[in-house]
Amino acid sequence: GLTYNQGRWDVRLMWNVAGTYLLSLDTSDPSNSEFVGRREQWDFFARFKVTRNVSVFLDVINLLEDNRGRYRGLHRDDRRAQTNVFPRSLSAGLQARY
Repeated sequence: GLTYNQGRWDVRLMWNVAGTYLLSLDTSDPSNSEFVGRREQWDFFARFKVTRNVSVFLDVINLLEDNRGRYRGLHRDDRRAQTNVFPRSLSAGLQARY
């Protein structure tokens, strides 16, 4: 990830990659084996210090709404059995310390 922390700003951009892996192996019929496909996720966080004790923030998880597929038999697009949807998640707020 990349981080910028200067003055009143704290900004982060993070990237996470999970590669393809074998979830289950059917030795009697390999065409029934199951793979989970590659997934990339970008996250973003920003905080601005309004005063010494008060700040506002924005946190975005899965910025590009990347999904992940499950595949049966082989890891190919024509063998996709399922798509796991991971929607973007936003949170924003005001933080105060007393």
